[in-house]
Amino acid sequence: MCDGLALAEETCASEGFDGGQLACALDCSGFVTDQCFYLTCGDGVIDPGEFCDGADLAGETCESLGFAGGALACVANCDGFDTTGCTTATSCGDGILELGELCDGLLLGDQDCVSQGFAGGALGCAETCDAFDTAQCF
Repeated sequence: MCDGLALAEETCASEGFDGGQLACALDCSGFVTDQCFYLTCGDGVIDPGEFCDGADLAGETCESLGFAGGALACVANCDGFDTTGCTTATSCGDGILELGELCDGLLLGDQDCVSQGFAGGALGCAETCDAFDTAQCF
């Protein structure tokens, strides 16, 4: 059946597992599968071969992956992270309305004082680009 490292091209997967390291019994009578594993993605527990599982992100965050912030998620098959909820670092004040910015300089995203609940006036952008300046609205 097997001999030492010669496993007759058998693997944990060919033995019905999801992954791991198949070994040969010392007496060559069969395979040892104690290092093989089943992936149980979706149970909330990170198993061998999984990067994350549900809400368990192994301590990773958008920030730890190099993003400015946001909400990190686990992909459906637990083999990586879904970073679509993460935000990139913005360059507030560069005149480009970027993801994570509500406004930037004169770029107000089609907003004005009226859309903000005022009768009129001149809407501005906060210096941090994450809020509108309504000081000139009436």
